[in-house]
Amino acid sequence: MISLAQFTGKEHRLDELARALRTHVGHLRANSHGALQVTCSDESERECCDAFQQGIVDDLLPSLKFARKSAARTASLGGRYEWGSARLAEEHYAVEESRSGFKVILVKINSHVSAEDKGDRQVFGRMSRYHRESTYCSALDQLLQGRRGSAYLEQLHETFLSERLDRIALLNDPDRVDPQCRNLFVAVANARLQARKAILDIQDYHPLTPTYFVVGAFVTINRERHDTEVLCGFYNADCRKAPREFLYQGLGDDPSLYRVDSLNGKLQLTDPNAEKPRRARDHRKLVSEALKSHGLELVSTRPEFKDWLHQAGLRTSSHLPAKQLLQGLLLVLGELAPVPVAMFLFASGVAGIYNTFGAHKLIEEDGNRDTADRIIVDVRKSLKSMSSKEAEIALTRLMDFVHASPASQEND
Repeated sequence: MISLAQFTGKEHRLDELARALRTHVGHLRANSHGALQVTCSDESERECCDAFQQGIVDDLLPSLKFARKSAARTASLGGRYEWGSARLAEEHYAVEESRSGFKVILVKINSHVSAEDKGDRQVFGRMSRYHRESTYCSALDQLLQGRRGSAYLEQLHETFLSERLDRIALLNDPDRVDPQCRNLFVAVANARLQARKAILDIQDYHPLTPTYFVVGAFVTINRERHDTEVLCGFYNADCRKAPREFLYQGLGDDPSLYRVDSLNGKLQLTDPNAEKPRRARDHRKLVSEALKSHGLELVSTRPEFKDWLHQAGLRTSSHLPAKQLLQGLLLVLGELAPVPVAMFLFASGVAGIYNTFGAHKLIEEDGNRDTADRIIVDVRKSLKSMSSKEAEIALTRLMDFVHASPASQEND
């Protein structure tokens, strides 16, 4: 990880970081390559996109058409990673060459912020656009202002409040974050958090052909002349064979720990967690461990549950489809024990990985009925697309969980 680690936290020209990424990927000696670029919708990200195209895509990727190479791309307000993007990119780049060896998929995620020199200091987040002052990034600036309601703001809000850390409150607390650095730090934290979403997606996925993912979190520094860039951190995700390995190195996700300095007119960002590589966490396992302290207390005393258990006990001899039985069990347990059931659905892999932040809320706020209901309803909706085998497996797991709970044991 040395080739990229030396660039972490330091401002460089766009082409310099593109070359660093190219070198890092080249050392892996893959048979083929693919790429996914995630940026903000802001038109100021054009330079960032061009540098990636010229420094990575044109050099490494297979031709989509004659003399045309292209990365998979998403652009959204705030530069949000869209669940499933890395999976679809892997499918698209699963070319024949990757079957005999392996491929590298590079996922480059960019937030952005402006920096303008004013005397002996730099102003972040405010700069001229079309001859009038504008915010960079406008979406993240709205998040800092407490705006809510729009879908993109709700998604950003959920991400920034994930895992028992209110990063918005920290960023807006002048005793924790220098107000002059607020817009810079929100961009760094956002890039870091969106990269985490990407790696969660990858951890929960088995590629079509052997794949090594490199996921980088970057912040574009929009300047009056040429833009620059900071690498905030990166994941190396070796999914070529079991056991799979997921390592991260770079800045953490707590903006109150960031420190910014200047060396030769270039930004340098640090925090206490940036030096050493560390393993990415298994979030389903984290929820599973927390679930052990729950159980389905008092559920077995409810007559509705006793009746349903009696009916479900006939499932092996009945001809009712597994989907129908699972639908009924989810309806009953969703009323009687929503929190532990939602936690189990996530921990066991039945609920989609995009429910990660919601599942963490169930750990943090015991009894969070609204969040639990959303996860259970999501699983019920997904039944339509489940195969009969998948539904049978999910039903069996859920029934085993119910029978193993303290309440059910007491009832026996």
